[in-house]
Amino acid sequence: MKEEKQKKREADLGNDPVGPLLVRLALPTICAQVVNLLAKWKAWKAAGALTSEMETAALFIVSQVLHVRCGAVLNVLWNADNDDAPAIPPDAAERGVKTAVEALRILIREDGAKA
Repeated sequence: MKEEKQKKREADLGNDPVGPLLVRLALPTICAQVVNLLAKWKAWKAAGALTSEMETAALFIVSQVLHVRCGAVLNVLWNADNDDAPAIPPDAAERGVKTAVEALRILIREDGAKA
């Protein structure tokens, strides 16, 4: 019984007229978006960007909603776009952590001065 249902499902998927139609309609849009994204990345690279980052965007939005401070220390550990880029120093991650800790110390000190 299960095998019959599975065979029917596979046969139905093969005869589905909507799937190919969706691909034909969506593919040009997807391709245009990819081309647009690549053009933007090329412009960012020309301006000297080493990388892009979007994960902290969610943190900044939530912090705005909650009316709390938020910050980020971004540290380039790998240049995936350029094999000829200078090697990342072995202590880069440690330096990033130290920078974040020092930033928090400054904020705490400034908050203490305001109180």
